[in-house]
Amino acid sequence: MCDFIFIPHRNSIYLPSKQINMKALTKIQTEAIVDEVHDRLISLSTPSTLPQKALKEWEELKPILIRRADEESANEDMGNKIDNLVNEVREYEIEIHREIKFIEEEVEQRIEDLNSFEPIEVKDIEWEWINEKIASRKVMLKTIEKSQKSHERATEAWSDFDDSAREKVNEFERKYDLDVNYRWIDREAGEEPSVKYKVKDYRDRIRRQIAILSIDKSGPLTADDLIEAVIKKMSIV
Repeated sequence: MCDFIFIPHRNSIYLPSKQINMKALTKIQTEAIVDEVHDRLISLSTPSTLPQKALKEWEELKPILIRRADEESANEDMGNKIDNLVNEVREYEIEIHREIKFIEEEVEQRIEDLNSFEPIEVKDIEWEWINEKIASRKVMLKTIEKSQKSHERATEAWSDFDDSAREKVNEFERKYDLDVNYRWIDREAGEEPSVKYKVKDYRDRIRRQIAILSIDKSGPLTADDLIEAVIKKMSIV
């Protein structure tokens, strides 16, 4: 019975540390080795710094992306304020309708009493309160209309700016084979646009190497040997 080693990976499993039967490796065991080799190759093949030319262009591009994110956030805030004002108008209207309903019921009751030749108690109707609410509603509706037009203009301007920024990003990424993160950043948390080298996927090539080694009678006999052999074969990527 052979000993086992543990490959610390998200798909970690136990593999034999002494002799292994390459053809008997399960799919899960093979994929664990593939992931381990892939991660190590990525760490070996990714430079730690950007080329000087790319870094210079990034310093020019980054402020544009920060402005894009800030304007997007400001535009969203404006939209949220408009939504809040619309909700406030609805609450006003509910209050007004509730008061109108109360007045209707009062008036209907008085008319019913009069038709029955019963004396009625005259109560003052709060017309001023209703008029104030209606006046406030009209002011808010005008504010909403003005804000919506302003928001539409701001959204259109931001959309044009976003298109321009996206073209610059795409050109930059193609030119230097880089990935730019700028769409999903939290500016309130202090996040800024960032750039990194694209993560190349070597998994298919790794699987082919494992398949080739599996038919080599003098090939690796342990999981560690197998990993090292594949990395050696693919050290120039």
